[in-house]
Amino acid sequence: MPSQKSSSQRQTFVERHRSSKEVSVNCFGTRSWLSYVVVFSLAAVAWSQSRDTSAIEGHVGRVTDWTSSHILVSGGLTQNNLRLAQAEPRIRFHLTKRFQSPVSQSPRFSSSSNDTRRDEAGPLVTKVIDGSSNTYAQRRTVDWSVPLGTGHVAAHQFPAKYGFNLNNPPDCVNDYVVFPLNVGGVTNGQANIIGINNLYSGPSGSPPCGAAPNVNWAYNGSTSGGKVLTSPGLSLDGTKIAYIESTGSSSTFHILTWKAGEGTSAIAAAAPVRVGSCTASTSCLASVKFSTTSTDTLTSPWVSYHASRVN
Repeated sequence: MPSQKSSSQRQTFVERHRSSKEVSVNCFGTRSWLSYVVVFSLAAVAWSQSRDTSAIEGHVGRVTDWTSSHILVSGGLTQNNLRLAQAEPRIRFHLTKRFQSPVSQSPRFSSSSNDTRRDEAGPLVTKVIDGSSNTYAQRRTVDWSVPLGTGHVAAHQFPAKYGFNLNNPPDCVNDYVVFPLNVGGVTNGQANIIGINNLYSGPSGSPPCGAAPNVNWAYNGSTSGGKVLTSPGLSLDGTKIAYIESTGSSSTFHILTWKAGEGTSAIAAAAPVRVGSCTASTSCLASVKFSTTSTDTLTSPWVSYHASRVN
């Protein structure tokens, strides 16, 4: 990781999303993480079993998740940074965002003078923006919200965002955010892993994605009746979600290959197809129970993209 310049010159470009029982597109925050990582020895097997992985090499989008803040990039498009970016996509994402052309920005969120005046004139509000008791004073307006049923993102955890194309304007259909919910999943009832697209929307003005977001899929992502208490990870092509299900006495690692249209809201969850019955046209859930004695409230999966494994 490049670290030749002073800490004042280091920059991190990370969008973090937090949520209470309604998720807002403008909820951002910070937090600290434990430095250790638990390695799931069977995770690579589950990753490959969940469906053909060739698409990961064929298309690379932008992943913004809990791991994004764990890599800092100083300097510009130096030879060393470009070399490191080939091995670690998170460095590539930081560099792309830092030097991205304005043409690739969404017109809804462009930095026009009118937008600046509106933000400066907006009310300074203090609100709880995650499942903890933390409050943050921010000048923000809410563009949209989506009900999450009885669940929310657990305290100090994060959703993950996928951007389909690094160079083009935001994509209403293929860009999405996945929210892990701290409730047990129920088929045809409460979801505990939910994907939302049509992100660049709002009730006023002329947003590129219309007036409201869309629940693209919603699943009962449990195999043991457990909750999703930590943050998810994403594959580079955006088709797979890595997450951990926790019960009071067990922990299970899952890789979900989602399918659009399965589950229509946070309270109308579908059941993903299990490994062994998956086809190219269905969802697919690969699972490894890695503890039969302990629950997991701290460890989130870290996808090692260069090694095609999950730590």
